[in-house]
Amino acid sequence: MTRRLVLALAGIAVGVHGVAALFEDTPELPAVDHARSAHQLPIGETLSLDALGPIVVKEDGTTFRISNWNEMNDKEKQGTLRMVKKRNAERIAALQRQHL
Repeated sequence: MTRRLVLALAGIAVGVHGVAALFEDTPELPAVDHARSAHQLPIGETLSLDALGPIVVKEDGTTFRISNWNEMNDKEKQGTLRMVKKRNAERIAALQRQHL
């Protein structure tokens, strides 16, 4: 019903030129070159995502990545990685105990 109302109002707004005239000057999105836009990984090969930082496990089992990982220096990354590994192990163990 909303779509019909919008089209009806659009028709009123453009008068005798019709609704199609509203979209004449709307630019189209550029074509996507799928060969360049996505990395294709053949079956059996692996891809390292280490540059994105560690995956952090939350207490509820959901995960996220550290948003400022690429801004940290090596010492900060090492300390953070140590802490994340310990917390992840504790949280995963707690989640496994809950589901036994």
